[in-house]
Amino acid sequence: MEEPSVVLRPAEPADLSRVQDVERAAGEAFRDLGMTAVADDDPPALDVLAAHRAAGRAWVAVEEGTGAVVGYLLLTVEPVDGNGHVEQVSVHPGHARRGIGRRLLELAADVTREDGRPALTLTTFADVPWNAPYYRRLGFRDVADPGPQLRALRVHEAELGLDAWPRLCLALDLTGPTGVVLRDMRWWDVADVHALESDLFGRGAWSVEAFWGELAQPNRRFLVAEDAGRVVGYGGIVVAGADADVQTIGVARDQQGRGTGRALLRELRTSAVDAGATHLLLEVRADNEPAQHLYRSEGFEQIARRARYYQPDDVDALVLRARIS
Repeated sequence: MEEPSVVLRPAEPADLSRVQDVERAAGEAFRDLGMTAVADDDPPALDVLAAHRAAGRAWVAVEEGTGAVVGYLLLTVEPVDGNGHVEQVSVHPGHARRGIGRRLLELAADVTREDGRPALTLTTFADVPWNAPYYRRLGFRDVADPGPQLRALRVHEAELGLDAWPRLCLALDLTGPTGVVLRDMRWWDVADVHALESDLFGRGAWSVEAFWGELAQPNRRFLVAEDAGRVVGYGGIVVAGADADVQTIGVARDQQGRGTGRALLRELRTSAVDAGATHLLLEVRADNEPAQHLYRSEGFEQIARRARYYQPDDVDALVLRARIS
C-alpha cells in the first residue's frame, strides 16, 4: 500500500496543538538512549508556537488525505549572529525515513537564503544518530568558533541540563555554490547524472536511454554542475517558439541549500531567452515545498494542476510559468 503524500505549508492556528503532539512523540525516541530528561521535556508552549506562526517562522508537514501533522519546523524570529537559525525541527517517529526532515531543512535553507542570510545554524546532540550525524550528511558543518549569540544559546542549553550529553553547533553555508562550475552536459556525463537522478527520484527517475534521447534532440540544452570533477547537479530545457520547458533539474542531497539549483535554473532561463522564448514553464511535485519556494522566488506562478502526474507515487504536479522577456 502506497504511503500518503506529505506536503509542507505554513502552520495554521489549528496545527499548534498537533505540533506539540509531534514533539512529544519525537521525544520518546530519546528514552531508548537513556536520555530520559530529553524524552520528558515539555514541547514548545502554545504561545511560543503562536508567536513563531505570527512571524512567519513556523511550518508543518501534513499528510494528504488524513490532514495529520507529521512534522514541523521552527526558525527563530530574529537572526542569530546574522544567520537564520533552526529552533526546532521534528518528525513523528511513525513517519521517519520518508525524507520529511530533509525537506523541512531544505525549506529552512531556502527561506534563510531569501532573507539574505549567509548561513543556517542549529545546535544539536553530537552522538544521537538522527541529530549531528544526520545533519552532516545534509551538508551542515561543525562551527569551530560560534558567534556571541550562538554561544549564548549554548550557555542557556547548559543551564537547562542539556549538556549532560555532548552538544555542538552546526552551520550550513548558503553563500552560493563556491567552486561549482556549470557546463553543457556531454555523453560521458550520462552515467553520473543518471546515478544522481536515481538517488533523488527513485522509481520516478529518468532512464539512461531518456537522457541519451534528450541529448540527441534539437532545441534542447542540458547542463551539469560540477565541483572538483564531481557532478553535483544537472538540468535541461526544451525550447519551442515562445515557450521553453524545464525538462528536469536536480541537485545532490549534500549540495542542496547552497544555491546550485538556483544557479542551474537561472542559466537555463538565460538559454531560453537567448533562443527567443518569452515564457519558461515547469512541473513540480505538489509535495515538494522547497522546490516550489525556489521557483516562486524566481518569479514563477501556478497556472494549472495535473492530477496524479508523478507515477508510480501518484502525486499531483503543479504547472508553473514565468515571463522571462
